[in-house]
Amino acid sequence: MIKTGEPLLMKGLIRELKEEHAYLTSMFNEINNLDIGVGSWFEKIITLERTLTDHLNKEDEKLYPLLRSRAKKDSALKYILTVFANDMELVTKKSDKFFQLCKKKPEGGDLYIEYGTFYASLKERIAREEKVLFAEYEKCCSVFDKEVEL
Repeated sequence: MIKTGEPLLMKGLIRELKEEHAYLTSMFNEINNLDIGVGSWFEKIITLERTLTDHLNKEDEKLYPLLRSRAKKDSALKYILTVFANDMELVTKKSDKFFQLCKKKPEGGDLYIEYGTFYASLKERIAREEKVLFAEYEKCCSVFDKEVEL
């Protein structure tokens, strides 16, 4: 059963996720201004990991269900979701590798390389999500609104 105001809440999700993306980006900017591998740097990384995990859980719980539902009727959306799922597997592998390395608190080259790889992959992912997935979600909300009006 659709609750009154649900379409508006659904549309507000994109704004909320974009705000979280901006916050994650600001966290990266703070981290980039610290000396890599020092205590405060590792503390920020731990906070980043928690924040990112919470964000991804929110996407899994609130963003993807509507998209997956619509993809059953829309082969183009189904393809987009498949591409994004495959991409997320790669991003997850890079982030897991990076966070596991951070738990060892190493020094030197490996940390620089892994951080750079992780940062670049997540930054690209955020840009693609906002450009493609969020637009698809908003289209789904528009279709949802039309169905509710009927």
